[in-house]
Amino acid sequence: WSSDVCSSDLFTRFKPMRRMWRRLPIGLRERARSAVLKTAYVTKKRRWGNPLPRAPLQEGVLLIGHPKAATGVGQALRSLAEVCRSGKIPFAAYDFGFNPDASHIENTLDGDLTRLANFNCNVFCINADQWPVARATLRSDFFAQRYNILRPFWELAALPDNAAAGLGGLQEIWAPTHFVAGAFMDATDCPVEIIPVAVRVAPD
Repeated sequence: WSSDVCSSDLFTRFKPMRRMWRRLPIGLRERARSAVLKTAYVTKKRRWGNPLPRAPLQEGVLLIGHPKAATGVGQALRSLAEVCRSGKIPFAAYDFGFNPDASHIENTLDGDLTRLANFNCNVFCINADQWPVARATLRSDFFAQRYNILRPFWELAALPDNAAAGLGGLQEIWAPTHFVAGAFMDATDCPVEIIPVAVRVAPD
């Protein structure tokens, strides 16, 4: 494997297993995914050392998530990217998609994609159940000395116990609505801020 192989390769290289994979219960599927990603991460670490080229941290934002996905969380990341671009805030996008499919068709941020983690702020545009997977997959120096923010979308009034227990390592949570904020405020002591989804308004 090359040193910049991402977790999506683990699934795209084993397409014949997908049919069996989809038949597994969701809980078992998540445990299996975490175990596979941890194994791949350790193997890659031993063979290649640090997969992220070392570079001095810069002022700016790394948006981590699914920048190419035609989904709500994908659009949430792209809207933050537009805010950064409009505000002249340095940023880049890191594709954390570990199971790319036909919905990964958006290409507006292709020129902003990176495999580096050299900004001093990380914004993870993923849901709470993916945060433990991110921590298990990415090296500890991906998070170290950075301000780590989770930008989740959640449709239930409360987080399951396993999701709430996995919210460590964050400095802040950006909830898009009061409803989502309430679920996270009840589940963690991490500061929760309400940051609505950005929209473009046509000038009068």
